Amino acid sequence: MSTKACRALLEARVKTWADAHNPVLPIAFENVKFTKPASGIYLRTFTLPNPTDSRFMEATDRVYMGVFQVSIVAPLQTGPAAAEAIVTELEALFPLNLDLTSTLKVTTITPVSAAPALQEPDAYVTPASFSYQATTY
Repeated sequence: MSTKACRALLEARVKTWADAHNPVLPIAFENVKFTKPASGIYLRTFTLPNPTDSRFMEATDRVYMGVFQVSIVAPLQTGPAAAEAIVTELEALFPLNLDLTSTLKVTTITPVSAAPALQEPDAYVTPASFSYQATTY
């Protein structure tokens, strides 16, 4: 049980949603080969883990916390509305206190929040993120 398990749960949820989205939203996962679409919006995901912690003197537990970020990458000169609409959808997809479970339980501990958009040479990028936590006992 680790950051790897947290990442797998969070990425699986966003992938299932993006695949069912109309139009489908391609996703660039970290360090995975990806070809940018010729046009339209796509997503980039990042898992930003905090240092692993233990809260008990016996050190029998592990606390995995971090930030999961989904960046909405839109074409230039198309305005922020489409990206902002996707942020709203991500808020519904990852509500506060959502529990995702496989080999461990991952809980969203902050609401999805958009950061200021970034302009890249060929794209307008709106990052949206939330904090998560998983504890083993």
